[in-house]
Amino acid sequence: TGNAQNDSIGLLVDDAHRKEHLSSVESSERQNAQLDEAIASVIRQNVTVDTWLYCDSQADEGAQFICVLTGLDKIALRKYAETLESALTDQPLTVSEDVVIAIDTKIGGALADRSHPTNHEQLLIDKAYQALSESDKRHLNPIKNNHHIKIVQVTDV
Repeated sequence: TGNAQNDSIGLLVDDAHRKEHLSSVESSERQNAQLDEAIASVIRQNVTVDTWLYCDSQADEGAQFICVLTGLDKIALRKYAETLESALTDQPLTVSEDVVIAIDTKIGGALADRSHPTNHEQLLIDKAYQALSESDKRHLNPIKNNHHIKIVQVTDV
């Protein structure tokens, strides 16, 4: 269409979980829900307007958040993921007045664009989850790649 927003679609899977309690309050179902809300709030504050966000909250210690983005290349998608990671991990999240929780996160992402096309949305989803599972593997240059982030093209092997 000539609109750059339609040139690519990216999928980020952010696995954000409780790192440790920084207070003496025990985890509860209510606190877990508040943690998911706090994580979602930070993500919403750091995503663009045209981002779609989905939360799969099945674990007590945190949740997986899925962001769908359009118009980004692989480098921009990685920078986007790094921004989300920093927003979630640089400071502990305040869940309630007396509960502060540090978050660990790892992010996997996949990108389909005109040079790396797919007609199957499941391929994009599968590649993002595959990248997520590989995101915490040691990198050859730990200084350069100290983030737990991996971004792939849908055509990557």
